[in-house]
Amino acid sequence: MINKNDFQNIISISNKKALEWNMAQKRIEDIFAKLSSGYECSPDHIKNELESELRIMWSDLETYKIELEMQNDELMRAFKDAESVRKDYVELFNSSPVGYIILNSSAIILNANQTFADMVRRELTEIYQKPFQNFIAEKDVSDFLSRFKSYFRNPLKKFFELNLNDSRHNSIIVRLEGIRKHLSGFAKKEQEEYSNIDNKEIDNKLEESKEEVLLISVSDITLIKQAEEEKETLKNLLLHARKMEAIGTLAAGIAHDFNNILFPILGFGEMLKDEISQIQTIGDLKKRDDMVDMLDSIITNTIRAKTLVTQILAFSKDTSTALGPLHLNMILMQVIVSLRSLLPANIKLVDNIDNACNMIMADAEKIQIIIMNLITNAIESMDVVGGTLSITLKEDYFKESCLYTGASVNGRYVCLSIKDTGHGIETEHLSRIFDPYFSTRSKFKSGGLGLSLVHGIVSSHKGVITVKSEPNKGSEFRIFFPCYLSSAEEEQCLTKRELPVGNETILVIDDQIAITKLLSTMLQRLGYKVLTYNDPKAALDFIKQNQKSFDLILTDMTMPEMTGDEVARKAMSIEPKIPILILTGYSEKLSSEEASKMGVKGYLMKPISLADLAIAVRGALDGF
Repeated sequence: MINKNDFQNIISISNKKALEWNMAQKRIEDIFAKLSSGYECSPDHIKNELESELRIMWSDLETYKIELEMQNDELMRAFKDAESVRKDYVELFNSSPVGYIILNSSAIILNANQTFADMVRRELTEIYQKPFQNFIAEKDVSDFLSRFKSYFRNPLKKFFELNLNDSRHNSIIVRLEGIRKHLSGFAKKEQEEYSNIDNKEIDNKLEESKEEVLLISVSDITLIKQAEEEKETLKNLLLHARKMEAIGTLAAGIAHDFNNILFPILGFGEMLKDEISQIQTIGDLKKRDDMVDMLDSIITNTIRAKTLVTQILAFSKDTSTALGPLHLNMILMQVIVSLRSLLPANIKLVDNIDNACNMIMADAEKIQIIIMNLITNAIESMDVVGGTLSITLKEDYFKESCLYTGASVNGRYVCLSIKDTGHGIETEHLSRIFDPYFSTRSKFKSGGLGLSLVHGIVSSHKGVITVKSEPNKGSEFRIFFPCYLSSAEEEQCLTKRELPVGNETILVIDDQIAITKLLSTMLQRLGYKVLTYNDPKAALDFIKQNQKSFDLILTDMTMPEMTGDEVARKAMSIEPKIPILILTGYSEKLSSEEASKMGVKGYLMKPISLADLAIAVRGALDGF
């Protein structure tokens, strides 16, 4: 490749030959001048002198021709090399992973590489001489224009982060970094190098525009920003998980203490109600009945408080995939709030939710699947002509059957109804709507396991689903869930029924005096003899010395000196056949399954009713 020095040598040689040619030409002119002035010399002399000069000039011309041909070859090689290098640099420029643009002081794009063109999904010809703000997302244009002049004056150690829109209106986040350049700077540098050459043509070619520009790199940082957002989201999720873990730990402690508080309220309330109900000598019978009603209210609300604690534990421990006590109205209200803003304008939503409904045993996540599936079907059936979507929740005594599904109910249930005024379902299809993959929809709409999945979830919750539908009139799906809590009337019947009793001796161990007093009173009411201890170690000493003086051990789980499972293991090592019941307000250390494996006859949750206690004690004593 020809270099800068070679180029200078070529020019020097060309100038030297031109000078020699001029000198030879001048000598010939001098000869002709002598002839014209009458200079006296022989013709042969003039002829010889001319021939000599011409031969010298011809020889120089031949030499110069050869040198020019050699120089021309060198220049052609240099041109080809330069063109190859230029192409390499252009290819490198366009294949760079970073976009490059050149902006003038008015933010007009003077040049750009292919990478930038690909970023904005346009041809290079659509970019040249266009304002850069044409490619910026609308929300960032004003910020860019307000900062550009300052950035143009001093771009060093500064950058822009903004959104660009491509031709498909997709947005990408980019980072701009640039330096300011003077376009004539490179030319001036070259001119200084060749200042010793007196060549006006070269000087003219090196003269360039005086405009200053910004050379800007454009980096796509969309994925980086997304990664940062995901990192922040994961960080927040981790913090939330830790917070929920702390809440769960706190909830467990509160549950234990709260259930211990509820236990005496429930136990003494039940016994007091039973005592008042049996007194016939009170002068004012209406007053007695009012007192019984008040005690009923205390008992019912105590049980509700117990189930609320259970629900709080289920939430704080993230047990949404397991069955637990659930207020269906709370889930429905959340769904309804979301629906009101999403429903099409031609569909009216009517809801009738009874907030006094008892809880059901359910998986909250799966219940949401049921509700959203049925609501989606209802909306699709009305998407063309519109209509009314009715959601109803009530608790009652139901006795009905469904001709199409064969399902029937007879008892007290919480009933969820989702009704629409859409196109309805043909009669011949009603018996098959819960079959997997059966659908009356267009093949272009969703289908699959929709109603089959709903039916499966309802069945797993021991519920029943029925359907009523008429073509062009609409459909109604009704789901019946068994109540988790008995009604007030059923609760009254439970406390009045004949409870299992006995006359055995029961050893009660609990660190709280109020609990041992309550359990002693409840068991004595059932006919049993009771021994109580508030210190588990003292109770074990008594067991060692009096193995045959009691028939059953009833111990608390969480005690400061010793846990209930430790008491059970040590007691069974002393007397293997002794039946043991463990009573707990809440404990994560031992589950009912683990208690059963170690030989414990029952694992009871506080607060426990008199009826449940009577059944558990009698079952343990009788070996059930």
